[in-house]
Amino acid sequence: MPQAHRSGQPAPKDEATELLESVASAPRRAVLDLVSRMPSSVPEIARRVGLEPISVRFHLKKMLEAGLIEEVKQRGGVGRPRSLYRASKKRFEVAFPPRSYMQLADLLLRALTASSGHDQVARDVRKAGKKLGSELGRDLRMRTGISRWDGVSLKKHLVEGLLEDFGTQPETVRFSKKSIQYRVNNCPFKELAVRYPRIVCEQLDDTINASLVRELCREIDWRKLKCAGHGDSYCEYVATLRPAR
Repeated sequence: MPQAHRSGQPAPKDEATELLESVASAPRRAVLDLVSRMPSSVPEIARRVGLEPISVRFHLKKMLEAGLIEEVKQRGGVGRPRSLYRASKKRFEVAFPPRSYMQLADLLLRALTASSGHDQVARDVRKAGKKLGSELGRDLRMRTGISRWDGVSLKKHLVEGLLEDFGTQPETVRFSKKSIQYRVNNCPFKELAVRYPRIVCEQLDDTINASLVRELCREIDWRKLKCAGHGDSYCEYVATLRPAR
């Protein structure tokens, strides 16, 4: 039961409670997932999520109040600019009691670079990323039983499976038997990546992904096209199966 003030009124909700209530319904989570992938208008959201526009506006209002999304104006052509909604760039963490993992990670990285030097920390992080990526790849290969990976199997088991389970909000841009291009809209390292792109992006993230794909199939080349840590809105990758010789 919520506690009451001495005046008899309910106690004001804290930020964590408001945040949880703002995503308490499945339709609202579907809306949030959509606008996290692409800025969308009310009619677009209604069509893609399967809700009436009036319901979409109600859910958007709640998430705007919680700071989960933001409204932007798109100009073009004659007439009033249309409103688009996208996920807020602000990071939200809900935990009881509150945690400070990002601050701790930042503190540790600063301490390590100060004591061991930037280059040594980069080498150590790269080594750890290679090990983690290989372990993830071996586990995925054993669970699926696939011996010959291609763009189709990567889409199903890597993008829509492993990356989705990690909460990275992945999105397939295009794919075929020979290749797949995909995005990660919710980079798990975003805040640290912006501060330490050479270590977090170029050593940790790149090495994890490249080692993972290489563990699945030695004939697949992997590379990064865009990077959230270097100013892009998302991370984008491409994996291509080399032609048989």
